[in-house]
Amino acid sequence: MGNTRIDAKDISSLADLQRLKADFSAAQGSHATVDLSQVKKMSMLLLQVLLAARHSFKAAGNELSFTVESQALLDTLTSAGLGELRKEFATGTAT
Repeated sequence: MGNTRIDAKDISSLADLQRLKADFSAAQGSHATVDLSQVKKMSMLLLQVLLAARHSFKAAGNELSFTVESQALLDTLTSAGLGELRKEFATGTAT
């Protein structure tokens, strides 16, 4: 079982989100690492996609991790009332 790298930079349109969703679908069955290092601003929609992918990977017995602590992600989690998840995502190993 390999580790697939998924780049989450430049997610600013519906087409970008669809690409990201396709990347997650292609990585199913393996562990995946999402690179959040270039994410400067995060929408609630992007947060929903990340949380859904995280849930999907976990349900399949796979790991979805994050390369870096993304302040944009942490701020969006707090804004969404999901501050309890900040610690998991801040470590870069949310699964």
